Amino acid sequence: MGTSGTYQPVRKTEETISDVSQQDVCIIEGYMLKIGTHDSATGEKAMSWWMKLLTPFWKTQSKTIKEQYEAGCRMFDIRVKKVGREYYCAHGLFVTEKTAHEIFTELDNLGGCYVAVTWEGKMTTDEEKACFKSWYQRVRKKYKNTFWGPLATKYGKKGLKVSWINLYVGDKFEENVQGFYPLDGRNIWTYIFPVPYVINKIYKSPFKFNEDYFVLVDFL
Repeated sequence: MGTSGTYQPVRKTEETISDVSQQDVCIIEGYMLKIGTHDSATGEKAMSWWMKLLTPFWKTQSKTIKEQYEAGCRMFDIRVKKVGREYYCAHGLFVTEKTAHEIFTELDNLGGCYVAVTWEGKMTTDEEKACFKSWYQRVRKKYKNTFWGPLATKYGKKGLKVSWINLYVGDKFEENVQGFYPLDGRNIWTYIFPVPYVINKIYKSPFKFNEDYFVLVDFL
């Protein structure tokens, strides 16, 4: 188990070279890389068989949460939705087999992780927002070995572009940037052909993993 309140960056080792070299990172002895992932839970197993048929449209990670951690990731972008009475991690029509609490427990036990939580969908009433914020406060109190960041809800849309509403600022959170190309309609091709793996191959991020701020990527 990790130590609460301590950031645990990944140092250069033979094991990490293969993972970070995909981002053309200069590996220097003792260099500490701040690595994050976008839609982090999409590397987990899907709840239902039919969701696998839509894999190209929702999958942004090929590694599980634990495998991402072992590859050096310390900042996780977690999207959630409610199925029945329980919260699960999600992205579009994809829902994880594990509950959100199971994934949060795993992250908390690993230790030193930064986690931002977003509701995957649109909230239309103040009651929905209040309920979600109340759940998030309970999560933050329960998992004390984790650095909890902002809470947000996805959607409405302005034209093709997705908008976000921040519900809670969160704890002091490390600086981070998008090292992926968001499929939010800012480009017509991401709207017509929203396949993260293909877009990730085409898009060349200007950001490289470094020791100053987190870079969130697809397919770590």
